[in-house]
Amino acid sequence: MLELLVYSVLIAVTAHVFNHVLMGEDMIFGWYNNLLERWSFDIETGEQRWFYYLAKPLGYCDVCFGGQLTLSFYIFYGDYNLIYHIFFISLTILFIKWLKKRN
Repeated sequence: MLELLVYSVLIAVTAHVFNHVLMGEDMIFGWYNNLLERWSFDIETGEQRWFYYLAKPLGYCDVCFGGQLTLSFYIFYGDYNLIYHIFFISLTILFIKWLKKRN
């Protein structure tokens, strides 16, 4: 159980750094951010497209991305327990929110 806490912090930091640092304008994944933005919004009108809701867990939103990482990680982690899985996702999202508040 304690290792889930550690994994939760590590995934939260990974999602936060990926979204806020590595997907910056001149950073290594800036092209990926531009791709997700181009797929999510119409350039001429600025309206949301249908892909916006898929782009969020793919990295456009750090909370959604962290939740998706946690969801996928726990499925392959080992013995499955639904209560721990929900707790693990919630804890990761809480840590990401805390990191966003600190910046």
